[in-house]
Amino acid sequence: MSKDPAFLFYPSDWMGGTMTMSRAQKGAYIDLLMCQFNQGHMTIEDIKIILGKDFDTMWEQKLKFKFRCNKNGLYYNERLEEEKEKRQKYILSRRNNISGINQYSKKSGHMGGHMEDEDENINIIDNKIDQGIVKGEFEKLWELYPKKDGRKAAEKHFNTSVKTEEDLKNINKALNNYIKCETVKNGFIKNGATWFNNWQDWIDWQEPIKPAGQGRKECEADRYKNVGDRTLDDIKREARSRAGNKEPVKIGDIVK
Repeated sequence: MSKDPAFLFYPSDWMGGTMTMSRAQKGAYIDLLMCQFNQGHMTIEDIKIILGKDFDTMWEQKLKFKFRCNKNGLYYNERLEEEKEKRQKYILSRRNNISGINQYSKKSGHMGGHMEDEDENINIIDNKIDQGIVKGEFEKLWELYPKKDGRKAAEKHFNTSVKTEEDLKNINKALNNYIKCETVKNGFIKNGATWFNNWQDWIDWQEPIKPAGQGRKECEADRYKNVGDRTLDDIKREARSRAGNKEPVKIGDIVK
């Protein structure tokens, strides 16, 4: 089994646990954690080498209480140890799902087609963190989307198609274009699942320019907006009067 090159890092926990440390102490603490992650539990000599001339001022004063000492005299950070174990269980579970060893009997497991090759992308942690960011971005986009139907499928399409910061930039641009288009302004809005499945079509979209002479047809309300207090009967009488004078006339000419 190839070595997993990642572990979960929780910024809020880190900030809370190192609030009283100086920046130099935080850097030294990270160095010790990296040594444990890459080489396992550390001897006191390992720690002295890593901290160098800062050992006397940092170890006893701030850093020692962050580590436990096992029965062999080796030091380790308990939280990092737990996170490594959880990672290994997670990866093993995903591998078993792919091979169908778990409760699924299909050759590719229930995640087949959705999981990437384990050797091709063993660093699942990067995707895990990105997915947390991406999920928050979907919530923002869904709040802006003008029709709240098909959310579940929309989120699925979003997670499948949005993988990078460039994708996030493009889908935001696409949604902005869609919301501004005449079709949406006129109330014809796609189901959320449909739009999120084809959002790429809207990245470079522009409103079509209407050919000259093919603008909006004049509606009855516009034609007669200058009628004022006259009734339709008044207009007809005026038309008949003009016709009696053998003057060609249209109702539209009277009300303009």
